[in-house]
Amino acid sequence: MNTTKIKLVRGYLILLIAFLIPFNPKLLSVIIGISLVLWIAERDFSSRFKNLQKNYGALFLMAFFLYHVVGLLWSSNMDYGGFDVQVKLSMLVFPLMLLSEPLPGNISLKKIVTIFTAGCLAAFIICFGRSLWYWFSEGHNYFFYKDFSRFVHPGYFSMFLCFAVVVLLQLITDANKNNEITAVCFGAFLVFLMVTGVVLLASKAGIVTLIVLLIGASLLAFKWSSGKFTGICLLLLTGALVYFGIFSPDTAGRMSELRETLSDNPNDTIVHTSGMRLQAWKSSLELAGREFPFGTGTGDVKDELVNTYRQNGYDVIAKLRLNAHNQFIQTTAALGVPGLILLTGVMVSALIFAFRNRNLLLMAFLVVIGLNAMVESILEVSAGVIFFSFLYAALYRKDSFQG
Repeated sequence: MNTTKIKLVRGYLILLIAFLIPFNPKLLSVIIGISLVLWIAERDFSSRFKNLQKNYGALFLMAFFLYHVVGLLWSSNMDYGGFDVQVKLSMLVFPLMLLSEPLPGNISLKKIVTIFTAGCLAAFIICFGRSLWYWFSEGHNYFFYKDFSRFVHPGYFSMFLCFAVVVLLQLITDANKNNEITAVCFGAFLVFLMVTGVVLLASKAGIVTLIVLLIGASLLAFKWSSGKFTGICLLLLTGALVYFGIFSPDTAGRMSELRETLSDNPNDTIVHTSGMRLQAWKSSLELAGREFPFGTGTGDVKDELVNTYRQNGYDVIAKLRLNAHNQFIQTTAALGVPGLILLTGVMVSALIFAFRNRNLLLMAFLVVIGLNAMVESILEVSAGVIFFSFLYAALYRKDSFQG
């Protein structure tokens, strides 16, 4: 197979990865592996590595991955350490494949994020259709939270949908500039579906993230002379999201749980996910302080967290073997100050790049990641690592959205 055909196949595989992110991480791993083999088959490593040296985001992300490998040196549980490194391989693979050269085949950033959004829509339709089936055939309510999310944890699916909303708003903006009224109306309908999906998934972080994104989008719309109507529509949608996501007794039960947890002693809220998070944060901070400055090591962080839970009397989360439920604390507990510096470098370098290049999609993506990383260890599971690494590498480019 010649280089041109390899690039064409790689381009299609990249689009397939984008589409399948909301579905099955195991299937994605196979496709990513095939893509990497084809990338290696093209060779031309000299120019690729020269390009990578100019991209701070790629360097920080790959260094963050490699430091997890280094963290095995002071780990005793090599089985877990090896598994964790395997889960995080995407942080090495995607910068190599997407940031070392122009995008392969006839693909563009716009195609990548549009196909990702189509995948989110397909996953939502399947989940909603499945819930309808159970409702009419068995009378069971599978419309909320884990019952609704068929493929990945609802927190991650909600995160995907939040970014899909941003992509749709960008597409609607472009269609509006071209006076494509039908496309604008269809895009608005899809935004409504995605927002509905976030409400049904009942992820507290997802709801807060989407509120922040919609408010930001409405403020941008008001800045444009022709965007006042759009801004008003977005504010109305935000108001509906606030009501149904936070205050409605029919759909906001998990937000009520959060309010109860924050008003009580976290030791008494072990039956709630919000209470469990408070317990995990407290224990993880204790562990990070105890293992300062280099952390437990890549392989031992899970065992040490569980031991700390038990020492604090948090038997439920110890039995569940929960992670820190905060990526920054998780990284500090595992890899200490150097790991936290590298993770911060990954985020800050991308933020600087986004502002310098007025890359609104990358800015919104960092908002989604930053808010969710405060309440989830999103880089500890395949669904989160692949989503983050793939879109981080795809967006950290000077290619325009129209390119």
